[in-house]
Amino acid sequence: MAVDVPEEPATRRPDTAIAPDANAQDAVSSDDEALRRLAFEEHRTHRKGEMSMSVLGTIQSNTRPEGPANKVRRTSGSFFVPAPTKPGISREGTEFSFGLPVSAGIGLRYDFNPRWGIGTGVVYTNLSRSFLGDYGKELEDGTIATLYDTDITNQQHYIGIPVNVFFNIVNTGNWNFHVRLDGMGEKLVDNHFLIHDSAGDLHLHQKTEGLQFSAGVGVGLEFKFSPNVGIYFDPTLRYYFNGNQPRSIRTIQPLRMDFEAGLRFSLGR
Repeated sequence: MAVDVPEEPATRRPDTAIAPDANAQDAVSSDDEALRRLAFEEHRTHRKGEMSMSVLGTIQSNTRPEGPANKVRRTSGSFFVPAPTKPGISREGTEFSFGLPVSAGIGLRYDFNPRWGIGTGVVYTNLSRSFLGDYGKELEDGTIATLYDTDITNQQHYIGIPVNVFFNIVNTGNWNFHVRLDGMGEKLVDNHFLIHDSAGDLHLHQKTEGLQFSAGVGVGLEFKFSPNVGIYFDPTLRYYFNGNQPRSIRTIQPLRMDFEAGLRFSLGR
């Protein structure tokens, strides 16, 4: 009698693993490394920022009275004017000329990232004007002699500290186009009067308390002709607040136009 022997089930062999493509792995790894490097560079740029220094000069718009200097008519002095009782200027007439306001200084700028930056620095400004006025001149015997309608030149020397905020609209390659907001406080360090007299010019220095504050808004364009050096031009509309400062073109017309230009040197990151 035959005995049926059950067949053993066939052993299932595991599917053969597909070997990964070495070239594909290398490509993925290379792409990941490039992305990591790009992210690191962007992070480093945004984190550290960039410092730069500028050497600048500014010329400000100038307004002159309608009557030029050669059309000014001197008064004879025959009408009654109270004589000064002490040395100094007792009366200032209308200006017949204003000098062109000029400034020079050094600025520092720090860009946090490709869009935003702040700046500061030190700026010297010279204001000048000429007018006819009365001056009390002290003689050797202590009496006061009055010079009526004499030519007087006034030079005002300011030292200022600006605070700037920059927003870069275009900041690629060799070009930078930005918008800037400015605020500045200035101290009058010397208010000098030169009184022209036939016997010899006289000098008078007056002290002034307080500060001159101003605010401005403008645009700027910079071109870098090398990686570390660029030239820029920043026109700015500026307003000077009332600070009880001596009479000048600023106090007569407080809304002015600045034309700043200079060289900017990159100090690296």
